[in-house]
Amino acid sequence: MCDPAVSSFLTQTLCAHGGRLGLRELQENVGLSALQLQDTLSAAGPRRFLLLEGGQVVLAVTDARVCVRKECDGCDRLHLCKQHLMGRCHLGPSSCKYSHDIMNAENKKVLKNHDLSGLSENELQVLLLQNDAFFLPDTCQLYNKKGCHCKHQSNCNKLHVCYYFLKGKCKFPQCLISHNLLDDHALRLLETVGIDGKIASNFQAIYDYKHVEFNRAPKKVYGKTSQSIFALRERFCIWYFIPEITRMSNPCSSKVKHLKDLTISHTTQQRSQGFEEGTSTTSPSSAVIENLYQADPCAIVPFQAGQHQYELNFKEMIQTNTHFKTRRQVCRRPKFVSPEDVQKIKTGSQRDSSIPNQSCPSHWDASALPDFGYKAVVISNTTSEYNEIKQLFHQTMKNYSILKIQRIQNPSLWKVFQWQKEKMKKENGGKEVQEKRLFHGADVTFMETVCSQNFDWRICGSNGTNYGKGSYFARDACYSHTYCQSTLQGHSMFVARVLVGDYVKGNAAYVRPPMKCAAKLWLYDSCVDNEFNPAVFVVFEKHQIYPEYIIEKGRKCIL
Repeated sequence: MCDPAVSSFLTQTLCAHGGRLGLRELQENVGLSALQLQDTLSAAGPRRFLLLEGGQVVLAVTDARVCVRKECDGCDRLHLCKQHLMGRCHLGPSSCKYSHDIMNAENKKVLKNHDLSGLSENELQVLLLQNDAFFLPDTCQLYNKKGCHCKHQSNCNKLHVCYYFLKGKCKFPQCLISHNLLDDHALRLLETVGIDGKIASNFQAIYDYKHVEFNRAPKKVYGKTSQSIFALRERFCIWYFIPEITRMSNPCSSKVKHLKDLTISHTTQQRSQGFEEGTSTTSPSSAVIENLYQADPCAIVPFQAGQHQYELNFKEMIQTNTHFKTRRQVCRRPKFVSPEDVQKIKTGSQRDSSIPNQSCPSHWDASALPDFGYKAVVISNTTSEYNEIKQLFHQTMKNYSILKIQRIQNPSLWKVFQWQKEKMKKENGGKEVQEKRLFHGADVTFMETVCSQNFDWRICGSNGTNYGKGSYFARDACYSHTYCQSTLQGHSMFVARVLVGDYVKGNAAYVRPPMKCAAKLWLYDSCVDNEFNPAVFVVFEKHQIYPEYIIEKGRKCIL
């Protein structure tokens, strides 16, 4: 199982770039090593991220769908105007009978269930268009029922594509009805409803994969059907479109006790006879090959096996005999998972190993570190941590008492925050990113959402947009105090860690920071009210924020 916050972060990054990215581009955007990213994608599985071209391209996938009913009393789908999501609704939110609000309570619940809470409307649009067949034009019934014959032919205003293919339920591996959404007729129809060639290509790849999986029968292992092994491959194999290694008719003489002991010739023996096990000491082991791959996933490595010379192309996953020029496909072995590990994963007792080891702060309470979500830990008023936050608060709020300070411990958000910090550092030429502790006055009804899912400008920037449409933070507690909702006990406000980075004066029209370097397409990191003495900071990317503390303060002391 992959951490929901991490999956959401990766999905958001992919959808911000049109729904797909090369593996290296994605790695650069999220600031992970190649191994960390591959392990994370593998743990999430193809229902979240589909790997194409030998694992070098990543597509964003989701099971979230828009409800197709005209009247619905409530279901587990999104209830949104289809035309609005496609940018074609001319009625507006006040006149249209379908919702235009992705952030209403009903839709927020659906998005949360699919770990998509952080997506903007544009990002959600990209994700749905390449996954939900509801947005496609209707399929032609004549074409589907009359043996691929339609009297209108290329003038037909409906798709000449298999109806069941678009439902993900075509039972024929070699279907006679077209599964091609990329021919001239289909592309012309898709363009009329606002679906461009890139989105169509993404949709085609996702539904081609679904068709293969739907028709893939569980494999036989030593005369038995092994559902668990089939499921294990689905969950842990890094490369998706490589057929499985079948049972050997002539078993290898050397015994293999554990999957981790396999050399590369064991894992490819059925696929590639070029590796001759035991005939030469120059045959590379799996460990050597893996180390070379980790050093450069695009390298071409020469080696000798037996009397033959070979080249192994990591990018294409092809082994070539340099003399005979024969080419054979190879694959990386699945990650070894013991029966004990599988049991732990099933019971949810094992912390997700696919998430990079971004350790939590040493002062956090180790007994209150949830696998998902957050824990609020009350800080003792005798600690230096408490006094540090108290002093920051009392710089501008001396006449207010503090009832308590809670530390928000959310490992998922902390990891994403650290990744964002590393990413910004790389983009900044290795220089440290400017980080500040800032205040935010919040409505108490949103506090739990912020602690769990981070700040969202649509609810946390609703009190003003003078410097841009983002989440607003203040240097001084007294400024944020004016936006705190009063309760019987007093007020509450956040103290957040914010990666303000390089900033510039904001503008009400900004939906993102302006360009800092046009040649490299670099943006400023945040906006402010005053470049020389900033008191208000506006952040447009929520991964630059970590909600660190909640201060509950009493009413003003009157002497």
